[in-house]
Amino acid sequence: MVLRAVAPDLAALRFHTDARSPKVATIARYGRASVLAYDPAARVQLRLAGSARIEQHGALADAAWDAAAVFSRRCYLATHGPGAPLAEAGSALPADLLGRRPTLEETEAARDVFAVLVVEPDTLDWLRLDAQGGVRARFERGAQGWVGNWVAP
Repeated sequence: MVLRAVAPDLAALRFHTDARSPKVATIARYGRASVLAYDPAARVQLRLAGSARIEQHGALADAAWDAAAVFSRRCYLATHGPGAPLAEAGSALPADLLGRRPTLEETEAARDVFAVLVVEPDTLDWLRLDAQGGVRARFERGAQGWVGNWVAP
């Protein structure tokens, strides 16, 4: 998934997702999620975890959909949700959409499966890998903001 927005002080991360994805049901059931990111050039890994929610309807989801590029909306026109089995290798996009950008009007059919995933991190683990064994820090959000300390990698 692509990170779409970050609130100040890492209060919330916003992602877009397909409502048919298995993660949507899991997040709806447990209300938590973790996010892992890695920057190979910096050799830094970030792992954030916290409360999570799916917003498929309402102002936030509508605004995100309206701001999404037509080509990004194209992903949600797939005939099968993420992870669904296919008879053969390939895209789940309808054949008439392969190799072309849909019109804005064509993408409106996909709005029903578009959703926003909001993660509100309460922990952050930062790890930099190096030849000396690495350096790691763990942070927790408290009443006074983020508090962290060094931990063994």
